[in-house]
Amino acid sequence: MTTVTEPEVDTAETVKARYEEAYRNAHLAETASRKRDAYNLSVSKLGGCTRRGAYILAGTPTTDDPEPEPGITANLGTWIHAGLLPRMAVEVDGRAEWKMTLRAAGLDIDGTTDLAAVEVREGEVYDAKTVDGLDTVRRYGAYGDHVINTLAYATMLVQAGYRISWVVIQYIDRGSGDTETFAFRVDTAAMIRVVDRVAELVRHSADPSRAPRTSAAGRDGRRWRMKGPSDDFSPCNSCEWLKECWGEDAVPGVKGAQRNLIRNDAGAAAAAAAYNAASITKSLATDEAAFWHTPLSRMVDESGPFIAGRFRVSKTKSGALNVKPISAE
Repeated sequence: MTTVTEPEVDTAETVKARYEEAYRNAHLAETASRKRDAYNLSVSKLGGCTRRGAYILAGTPTTDDPEPEPGITANLGTWIHAGLLPRMAVEVDGRAEWKMTLRAAGLDIDGTTDLAAVEVREGEVYDAKTVDGLDTVRRYGAYGDHVINTLAYATMLVQAGYRISWVVIQYIDRGSGDTETFAFRVDTAAMIRVVDRVAELVRHSADPSRAPRTSAAGRDGRRWRMKGPSDDFSPCNSCEWLKECWGEDAVPGVKGAQRNLIRNDAGAAAAAAAYNAASITKSLATDEAAFWHTPLSRMVDESGPFIAGRFRVSKTKSGALNVKPISAE
């Protein structure tokens, strides 16, 4: 007797699961298709982590091969670009996705502009940045790394013989479509900033392990700190030099490796002082306090309350980190 296997009957749950898996796999495939050589220093990376740029230029052996992630927000941004830029180019009589080379500090660095309008008005370069919400840029302005990158696109066009007088950075909220737009003049000083940034990376490549874990400086001189592996967004999670930078126990997406920053009593005292000062000036230093929270908290978990310089570091009954000057107790 021949046994006939009945086909599996779908349910709402199995149909839903099939499309959820398809969605994730589609994003994984898209992200994998855009993966680049770890040692490729493109214009888009100039403004990012200084230490990572130094590792690239020094040819430092990689210590990590990050597991592929869906990269959903990045992919949505890429697909928005693909539809938006050709239409924007028509509106401003420009050219989308123009490949050129920046020459600075003895290096040739390839880059692709989002959009450049060089035949009309004074010459303009446009860069679109898709983000989740506009509160940060409305409060602090355009990110320093984005400004440097966009100025670098302008500089490579000037080097190719085109006149560029303006760069435009437009932040687009992926959820609502709302925008916040910034325009900056391109002058000799702006292009010198680009060359200086490349020279900074070259200089740090002589000793990458001592390079700062910060972005390029913004127009106000402020730099964004790379916060190490984290369970929320962090460039460190996908860095090929994660363990080289943060220690052998660093794991993408897992906080804790920041503990390696505090190696002795002096380091603990400096961290406690930085945390205390940052907590007092919260309007400007919320990120600074958050950065030092993890290593100090781990130290309390490991060995209990301790004295660090002129500060007592402990936790409240609810588990919150408590750093106070000893004189205030």
